[in-house]
Amino acid sequence: MATPRACGIGALAARSTDSQLASALRPLSYAEPDGSRGIELSIDPAQFRTVFAADLPTAQTRLLAAEQRPVDAAAFSATATAAAWRTIPTWSLIARQDRTLGADLERFEAQRASAHTIEINNSHAAMISHPAAVTGLILSAARSTHY
Repeated sequence: MATPRACGIGALAARSTDSQLASALRPLSYAEPDGSRGIELSIDPAQFRTVFAADLPTAQTRLLAAEQRPVDAAAFSATATAAAWRTIPTWSLIARQDRTLGADLERFEAQRASAHTIEINNSHAAMISHPAAVTGLILSAARSTHY
């Protein structure tokens, strides 16, 4: 069997045609303990609602934008050496209005993993805007898996 090719977040994100994340990211340089410079990324607060949580009230998205935690830019170039979905059952929620990852990328990942999948009309913030659907998916996975 051939060794699977490693694929990082950046390579996956490049596959999406409906993600708006790349143009909404704001870089911030910081000092690493060794004196080198690192970059962390956050979503521009002015674009946060459109990109991350369009189905939530404006006041709530303003708060989420202010509270967001940045991600290290290195995460976009890092690659995984193993993927759990290759060996265990997988569940996936496709967010049809997701402008962070993009529904097309979510479908690709779910299909590649042979995931048990549901689709709903929501943004990336499905756990906030549609908690019952997210909880139902998690409970379905828990009931179907006996580890």
